[in-house]
Amino acid sequence: TIVAPACAELPSVITAGTGNVGVRWPAHPRARALLREAAVPVAAPSANRFGHVSPTRPEHVMADLGEHPLLILLASSGGCCDVGIESTVLKLDEQACELVLLRRGGVPERELKGWIEQQGSAYTLRVKAPPRTGVGAASREMQLNSCTAALGAGADDQGALEAPGMLLTHYAPDAPSYLLSLADPQGCIPPSQGAPLMLEAACVLDFGGRASSLKGQAAAYRDLSPAANAAVAAQQLFEALRWTEVQQAAGARYVLLPDVLASGVTDDCLPALADRLFRAASGRSAFIAADGHVLPCEPY
Repeated sequence: TIVAPACAELPSVITAGTGNVGVRWPAHPRARALLREAAVPVAAPSANRFGHVSPTRPEHVMADLGEHPLLILLASSGGCCDVGIESTVLKLDEQACELVLLRRGGVPERELKGWIEQQGSAYTLRVKAPPRTGVGAASREMQLNSCTAALGAGADDQGALEAPGMLLTHYAPDAPSYLLSLADPQGCIPPSQGAPLMLEAACVLDFGGRASSLKGQAAAYRDLSPAANAAVAAQQLFEALRWTEVQQAAGARYVLLPDVLASGVTDDCLPALADRLFRAASGRSAFIAADGHVLPCEPY
């Protein structure tokens, strides 16, 4: 998705009051067929409740917006989105001669930087920092940027909501969610004042089997990618987050999400996956104490 200054002919309602417009050319064949038939630009809102998990299947749209009059094109053919975690969002800043990465997504930073170099462009790529709350937020951004250290672009703390998916709480399931820290609790941020959580009430999402020991103890368990493949996990993430909501019927009361940045995996897709998990958890983390209780920590 390219965010650039909107021309005067575009109605302000589609610029969110920013004076910019986001333009994308979807990869999905049904979306492309619609655009070809329409033969005009199509303005479309998100197909989910604000702040909720993005839809990747037709039934997700109906679950969120089914009470509204809407039509899903060829819904019976079903299928899941190929990328899953949505588009990379870039803002074109002509004055600064920069491409500003507002949201990580299906196109990784390394590919973007390589394209800029291939074009011989004077533009540079800059990564905009995520929202920060609490003491550990700065170190969290350092972790994210370490996955793409070759960029060396720094990060920007300023700015309003210039693109979708920039709020701290976003892509969040309808249950309290935490990034599960498997590190030594001594290194964790002090626990919050809330009561400990029971492990048997947890719905655990895993990555690479790092939390597989919890499979028989938690209310529900699912591994996004047993092989620790970030692209596979990214494709499944939003569907899996909606799956955690269904597990409430089996006794799950909260969600433990994988801290993929601590997995030791180096993958171009990892920063985008980590970003979505961080926002799904609203920046909160938790660790398992020696007595088996789950202790929530202060936000990163």
